[in-house]
Amino acid sequence: MPKFATLAYQTTNSISQYILMATTSSVQHEFWHGEYIRALAIHSQGNTVNFAMEDLAHAFKVQFSHNGQNITAIEAEWVRHPVTSCIGAEQQLQNLVGCPISKNILTAVQYQSANLHCSHMFNMLSIAIVHAAHKRADRRYDIIISEPQNDLVHTQIDINGDTVSAPIFNTQNEIISPEQYQGVSLNRGFTRWSMETLQDEKIEYAYLIQRTMQVAISQRIEQRHHLNGPASQSGPPRNACFASQGEKYDTAIRLNSYRDIAADKSKILDFIEVK
Repeated sequence: MPKFATLAYQTTNSISQYILMATTSSVQHEFWHGEYIRALAIHSQGNTVNFAMEDLAHAFKVQFSHNGQNITAIEAEWVRHPVTSCIGAEQQLQNLVGCPISKNILTAVQYQSANLHCSHMFNMLSIAIVHAAHKRADRRYDIIISEPQNDLVHTQIDINGDTVSAPIFNTQNEIISPEQYQGVSLNRGFTRWSMETLQDEKIEYAYLIQRTMQVAISQRIEQRHHLNGPASQSGPPRNACFASQGEKYDTAIRLNSYRDIAADKSKILDFIEVK
């Protein structure tokens, strides 16, 4: 049985600190099965976009409509969420009505602070907005983060079953491969670097890898010791997202929202028709 770190986050004031702290603890083998998976399915029909995301601790569905220029309506629904104070994030997302439809991955965060929203809904919406702007056909993304071996973390993005990106990181979250990007850190200016260095869809791949790595790293913490206890004792950092904002976080409870999707990949996103 690996030794896990028990961490308190009352004094942690940024996601970067959270990642760095989690990196020092051991991997949670019972959940990983050698890898961490996040799946995102996006389906467009006219000016309506439906997307769904599932990973170890989260699952949700979102639908938004647009007029080609801006979001005109948005609805969201939780399937699984890890903290009681996540409830309400689906209504909060409606404040993004009016957000431009753009090929810029940062459009949503330029419109409104991501910290006011569920980070996972907000980040996947950012991808779906770009999808809508490009008028793309349906897509299924599978982002896979390997269990660290010999100080290396292999990552992979599949689109509709085909691998499109597979960077390798060390356990300090720095790129090892591709060689031309060696030393670039997920923890320091990664989004700016990707916007300045990469082109077209590779910016989206970098965005998805970073967001999934951030969540996967949190699984190095033994969260099950904190189930039914104060969420603030095990993250996320205070004021980092909708669930950790304000007084509601003081009474928020960590839930057992885990679903071991890596154990049976055929069941991933089985709560939607188009996947």
